Amino acid sequence: MSRSLASLALASAALLFLGACGKKSTAPQGPTSHRFLLAWGTTGPGNGQFEFPAWVAVDDSAHVYVTESLGAVETGFQQRVQKFTSSGEFLASWDPTTVGDATFKAKGIAATAAGDLYVCGVTSVRRLSRLGVVLDQWGSAGTADGQFLAALAVAVDRVSGDFYVADTLQNRVQRFTSAGSFVRAWGDTGSADGQFQAPQGIVVDANQNVYVADTNNHRVQKFTHDGVWVKTWGTKGSAAGQFKYPGGIAVDADGNVYVTDSARGDNDLDLGNARVQVFTGTGTFVTQWDNGFGFPTGIGVDSGGNVYVADNLHDRIQKFSN
Repeated sequence: MSRSLASLALASAALLFLGACGKKSTAPQGPTSHRFLLAWGTTGPGNGQFEFPAWVAVDDSAHVYVTESLGAVETGFQQRVQKFTSSGEFLASWDPTTVGDATFKAKGIAATAAGDLYVCGVTSVRRLSRLGVVLDQWGSAGTADGQFLAALAVAVDRVSGDFYVADTLQNRVQRFTSAGSFVRAWGDTGSADGQFQAPQGIVVDANQNVYVADTNNHRVQKFTHDGVWVKTWGTKGSAAGQFKYPGGIAVDADGNVYVTDSARGDNDLDLGNARVQVFTGTGTFVTQWDNGFGFPTGIGVDSGGNVYVADNLHDRIQKFSN
């Protein structure tokens, strides 16, 4: 893949193409409300390198997990999970596609309290041990309960152990037990409360509230763990509290919600001034920062409040203090 032209697919009902965005290698810069600590990663297929890092998960030991595949149909991306220390030291790399269904493509990732990992694979979800061993797999292609068209994001409820999957093309969220049994689904296509347009991020807080980055509706929606709509915030725009294609979403121990905002300015394809925004759990804007991001996607927060952002076009992970 050419490093001068990066074709990024922002998955939607039509797989919205954001394409032709130049790679940049400049050092992080710009105002920040969270102090920049470090960045790691260079372009390439080797250990500790990245080819468009897209999803981030952080476990209770502050290990950072990264996958490198964003949309539902792209080819040529690394199909692996890389594990790092909180300071960016490479620890391990696994290919979850080597067991079972060969069509599995590693997408969204989430860590359980026990240290296992859930990894989305477009039409299925796999559970991996902390050593990268595939323990289980659920799902298939389709629109029935427990099936997926584009499972791109996953979140774990640390209270119940249940996990939630955002199906980007079906515009719905599905909930499962830790054993993979279907519990319920909610959402359909639209812009009303409780409806979605290409949701790409999902997270569950300590009170079992579920937050969804409703990407092509340019907003965040909050639900109970049973799928009852609670609140919506955000409209399309570049002002504080507005969004342009929000993607990654995370929560900290205090219940604050972190959202990566992929594009700013009048041009939807202008990814050079992207940002992270922070809100209370009720949607009140708290702060925002940018730091030379090129299409920030996945985001995670460790128990100490440190924030990790997948800087997709720059093939690196950036870390910030609280």
